[in-house]
Amino acid sequence: MSRYAEAKALLADPRLSKDGARALELFPEGTADALASSLSAHMLTSDPPDHTRLRTLVNKAFTARTVARLRPRQVPSLVVAVRRRRVGSRDACRA
Repeated sequence: MSRYAEAKALLADPRLSKDGARALELFPEGTADALASSLSAHMLTSDPPDHTRLRTLVNKAFTARTVARLRPRQVPSLVVAVRRRRVGSRDACRA
């Protein structure tokens, strides 16, 4: 699938899900426990209406003004993390 219309149709298809609990149902019995922690429930792995409800709550904390206030603290931390990543690696983006 590489066309925009196809991608848009798939993303709107209610049969597809990113819900971790639903994903665990696809694994053979007894194997889901090992994957449960990585598929734990949070906003990024939830479907509407839960995702919409959670997104509404966190949107208030991430306004443009709030993010701009955080930038002076976060950018230096990000620079340090990228520099550490580059140590021993020629290309930090290829890991």
